[in-house]
Amino acid sequence: MVWGAGCGFKPRPVRLNLPFQRIYIREDKPQNAAPNRPSLDRGQTQITQRLREALGGRLQRQIVNSAEQAEVILRIFESESQRIVVGYSGTGRPREVELRLRLAFRIEDRAGRALVPADELDIRRTIRINESDVLATEDAERSQQITMEEAIVQEVLRRLEGVRTDATSPRS
Repeated sequence: MVWGAGCGFKPRPVRLNLPFQRIYIREDKPQNAAPNRPSLDRGQTQITQRLREALGGRLQRQIVNSAEQAEVILRIFESESQRIVVGYSGTGRPREVELRLRLAFRIEDRAGRALVPADELDIRRTIRINESDVLATEDAERSQQITMEEAIVQEVLRRLEGVRTDATSPRS
């Protein structure tokens, strides 16, 4: 993100102290995808990619290829991104859309014991559609989607920070 020169704003760096060095990210593919639910085809792979970049890049953790090599396993059960029209104009054109992003996950040790029990994060944003400026509306949706993805990644990272790798039972 580029900020105006001279405005003085600098994003505050995320300072996380993760209690592990090696993590395996496991994605469980959904078995019964609902055919009637409108969704964007970005969800699971986009969130996972952002998590990999955050963990392997700025947090310098090793992303391993198997659960046996990992200290911690981030198991993603489901990731879903949707765009739903929630309001129409008098002429029947979409006037307002709701963007939804949901992630269901669990954090485990390599034996499969829950370090953080199964949890679900859900973010929703509503965007008004400007009929005269379709490109601006598309840009606003894209920008909002990226912001929502980053918010979910930050929340998962905070949950990972609270993991106790020496715990024998789930955190309450």
